[in-house]
Amino acid sequence: MRDNKRQKGVALILALFTLLFVSLFVVAFIDILNIEQQINTNQMAQLQASFIAEAGLETALYNLRTNSSYSGTGGEVEFPDSSGHYSVTVNTGIKMITSVGTVEGSGSGYSVTIQAYYILRGDSTPYTVLVDSWTWS
Repeated sequence: MRDNKRQKGVALILALFTLLFVSLFVVAFIDILNIEQQINTNQMAQLQASFIAEAGLETALYNLRTNSSYSGTGGEVEFPDSSGHYSVTVNTGIKMITSVGTVEGSGSGYSVTIQAYYILRGDSTPYTVLVDSWTWS
């Protein structure tokens, strides 16, 4: 009879350790999922900021086709259907466009800057505007 009680006690201890191990595994898995979700959110915000900065660059190129002295947005322009905005500065002296796209994320903002040197061709509107080189940061 005594051996039977000992075996039941050992089985209970093994069951408790197994439950503890599975519980720790589940908690670690949930923590990993939360980290992955935050990484995905950050990557999405960074990608949106990149697209918004590109939209600012395209806006500048479009405006330069009709106005060779276009100097930029003069401030932030809200991007439709998002929590982002862009600002564009055009230096007509060195023919450089700087576009900054920003997205407000959870707790902090994400921004991407594109600098592009351009070439303006033609004698009258619409001018031909070509991007010579550009950098992202």
